[in-house]
Amino acid sequence: MIRRLIQAVVVAGLVVSLSGCLTPGPGTPIKYGGDFETTDGQFQMNGTIADTTASGPFEDVRVYFYTENKVLIKSTNVGTLPANVSLTASQIPYYIIIDSPDFWKKGATVHSIH
Repeated sequence: MIRRLIQAVVVAGLVVSLSGCLTPGPGTPIKYGGDFETTDGQFQMNGTIADTTASGPFEDVRVYFYTENKVLIKSTNVGTLPANVSLTASQIPYYIIIDSPDFWKKGATVHSIH
């Protein structure tokens, strides 16, 4: 059972909650929809990151997993949106951030949906 809440301190990245979801705000072009699983201390993130308003293209999109102390666990380039992701980490992240230089250039915000 997932017992933690992934928290966010990002402006133009995605914060994903393991125990629920964040509600997208108005004008939110980037959304994550998918599942999270933990097995024997391993973490899996399976879903889709999409640009729902065609404000892209958003390229060089990366997913970052961090510990509670903000130590990087894993960083993965998932390419251009939309992107299907199937990522695994050796420990459960406290923070998940999805970011791209294009998010900053175009003022995009990202939220999680389930």
